[in-house]
Amino acid sequence: MTGLPGTNLKNIYIINGEYFSLEQLSAEQQKQIEENGDRRAYSAYRSTLLEAYGEDLEANIFINTDRVPHELKVFDKNNQALTRERRQLR
Repeated sequence: MTGLPGTNLKNIYIINGEYFSLEQLSAEQQKQIEENGDRRAYSAYRSTLLEAYGEDLEANIFINTDRVPHELKVFDKNNQALTRERRQLR
């Protein structure tokens, strides 16, 4: 049985200019992010990444909660910008 697509994507949250993983956030912070975030925009962004780069993509999605709406950016697992070359290797 194969895992869910995109299991190698990791969310990194930017709060007041500092970086946090989901595990580092309090329940209150998680609730606030969920309430202020656009789940549809995030899901579409994530789906587009997986479609373009493959379900095995290893990357970090940076979610800047200091901006409204939340700003989403993606970098590979080494925090380098994703390139078109990576897309063509698929």
